Amino acid sequence: MENYLSYALTAIASFIVSYALKYVGPKSRLAWWNPHVFEYNLPNEIDKNGPPIKLLTQTITIQNLGSVPAKNIEIKHKTKPDHFKLIPALDYTEQENDHKEHTVKINFLGPKEFFNIEFLTYKQIAELLYIRSEWGHAQPISTQPVRVLHPVKQTIILFFLGMGIISTCFLLIKIWLYLWPNIIT
Repeated sequence: MENYLSYALTAIASFIVSYALKYVGPKSRLAWWNPHVFEYNLPNEIDKNGPPIKLLTQTITIQNLGSVPAKNIEIKHKTKPDHFKLIPALDYTEQENDHKEHTVKINFLGPKEFFNIEFLTYKQIAELLYIRSEWGHAQPISTQPVRVLHPVKQTIILFFLGMGIISTCFLLIKIWLYLWPNIIT
């Protein structure tokens, strides 16, 4: 009986370790954000009484935050955008399905690499459906511009931050040493 128990425990432990390695091991992790969207309302020169012409410019930045390359990246839109460009230039393929959904496929993006997709639309607004790779869907990141501090100010802030961390650790050690004799008895 003990022999079967050891086999069962070994199998369970192997299963747990393999399941944990799936989430702990190196992988690619795509993230995207939208640093720029701007809409122009241009006067309609052809039909003076007609509605203004909407011109939309937009950028999507996609980055591999993981430690291994991202492969088979797909950027899918509801309809094909009027114009788009990848910066820096990457090899890509375009595909359109029966529902007129437009897919841009990129084969490879290295760890920590990123690229921008610049859109210029006036007929078909580029409505993003998803961005994904073979590892799963890309995570959207909320961004905002941040003021860059002078290096001296950064150093002062880091100094006080470090002093706070050291003081907190020292306080926790003092509390632990005070409570430890009371826990043992």
